[in-house]
Amino acid sequence: MNYKSEPRNKRDYGDFFEVKDFQNIIKCGGFNDYDGSALSVKTEDVKAENYLVSETYIDIYNIPSDVTHVWWFNK
Repeated sequence: MNYKSEPRNKRDYGDFFEVKDFQNIIKCGGFNDYDGSALSVKTEDVKAENYLVSETYIDIYNIPSDVTHVWWFNK
């Protein structure tokens, strides 16, 4: 998967989750792949100026192990 550096404040929409919180929402049926799309994010510091963000949407049921956060976009 390819990632690009993106300013933290570039997007003023979507919901930002830690991976384990997002996975819990998926498990309880809060979101499914018909509800929206997600980008994977790699960051050590959520207040950093830039994040590494995937260039394509991810499979929400198979999140890569090196991902720290998920950026969720409702339809």
